[in-house]
Amino acid sequence: MRWWHYPLILGGFFVVAAVVGSYLPEHETDLIRILKSSRAAMYWVAILSVATAPLIEEVVYRGLLYPAIQRSAGKVLAVAIVTILFTIVHIPQYYQSISTVLLLSLLSLILTVVRASTRNLLPCFIIHLLFNAIQSIMLLANPDLSTSDSTPGFIVLPGL
Repeated sequence: MRWWHYPLILGGFFVVAAVVGSYLPEHETDLIRILKSSRAAMYWVAILSVATAPLIEEVVYRGLLYPAIQRSAGKVLAVAIVTILFTIVHIPQYYQSISTVLLLSLLSLILTVVRASTRNLLPCFIIHLLFNAIQSIMLLANPDLSTSDSTPGFIVLPGL
């Protein structure tokens, strides 16, 4: 995987997110209520989502779980199981918004397929880090989260 694949993957994901967001509007989640509570909360969530979430989530799901499951169940089943586990763990946080859950599942699927095809965790970490950084920049650039229309295609996902 070349470095220029990362922006292509992210760009494609954001296009899909915009389309999904136009058909299934995001509903307010607990995380969005926290973000609305104060500017300081936005900064802390943005910092933590970039500084910790990509590393922790990639190490756990695609660094530990994927290879363990892949050895015993094969690539395809491992991709499916890791994607489902990642989604299930995040449902309590995002259950109010079906669009967020669907996009979270898609992001997990993409990252797990990248892991399976490259046999390397680093591309997953970089893509996840870039994704969360872009989300954080969008969040901080447009702090008005009062309606889903205020940020078209903006879906608050894991770690953010």
